[in-house]
Amino acid sequence: MQDRESAQTLTDFYNLIAYSIRLSDLFQKQQQQQQQQQHGEVSHLAGAPSVNSGNSGNSESIGNPAYVFRGLVCYYGKHYVSIFQSRAPGHYQYLLFDDQSVKNIGSWEAVKEKCVKSCYQPVLLLYELEN
Repeated sequence: MQDRESAQTLTDFYNLIAYSIRLSDLFQKQQQQQQQQQHGEVSHLAGAPSVNSGNSGNSESIGNPAYVFRGLVCYYGKHYVSIFQSRAPGHYQYLLFDDQSVKNIGSWEAVKEKCVKSCYQPVLLLYELEN
């Protein structure tokens, strides 16, 4: 792990984080890519998972549940912070947990801006099974 990633690399990564994913979509995309490679086809997104970036309100079926993004753990300068969504009624915002302090960051767009500006490198994304 590098001490610092470029702002562009961090921006690109944070823009890839999807609000909602379905594991079946991830595995289906992986199988499609393997088939393309066997037939000599090359995709510029090889290795990138297929994700549902929309806020899906329900699961399509019991066998294909959706998982929704709740937070992440980031590394910077031999230190770790975590950012998680607060789901208090009427307040969907993200909070930054840094040792003894908790700060309100606000929207996901504000989180991305803060993370890139502070050079926070994501090391763990946490998703929750959608009810």
